[in-house]
Amino acid sequence: MPGISVPPPRRDHQVRTNIPTPRRSHLAGCIMWLPRKEDINLDIEIEDGCYNHPVVILSPQPKPKMVTLLLITSFNSTSLEAKHANDVKTRLKHLPIKPAESHPDNGKLLFLEDEGRPLRKTSWVKTETQHLVPLKVLRSYTHKATDYFLSQESYHELIVRVRLGRRQ
Repeated sequence: MPGISVPPPRRDHQVRTNIPTPRRSHLAGCIMWLPRKEDINLDIEIEDGCYNHPVVILSPQPKPKMVTLLLITSFNSTSLEAKHANDVKTRLKHLPIKPAESHPDNGKLLFLEDEGRPLRKTSWVKTETQHLVPLKVLRSYTHKATDYFLSQESYHELIVRVRLGRRQ
């Protein structure tokens, strides 16, 4: 009827959707898993030894469904100092994630957003080589629905280190 306005329907009972929360739509610092090469149905350009490892996403948002990432390594449960005992230059291309010890040469240490849930192994981010991969090939770090993220401060520290590494 003319002159009568009808209020919009109440939104007390919103339908749940699969739209990610603002935090989860922001991928920067998310730790995920790059599966074995034979489990990926795409040809991506990464060296064979890099598959079946955790990774940290550098891209805040996927661009054409692609993300930039860095590999994470445990050195087969060997410390950074033991793995590269006489090679400071190579050690400087890695940043430890707590509960690893601080970096032996620069004292740096990255932290997870939730320090109560550490990574499965003592780990270091390999800062030298960035990889561009389709987001859809990555898997959750664990089989549980929880996400692992670097703290915001640690993510920013990682970005600074990556930028410095490109200038050297």
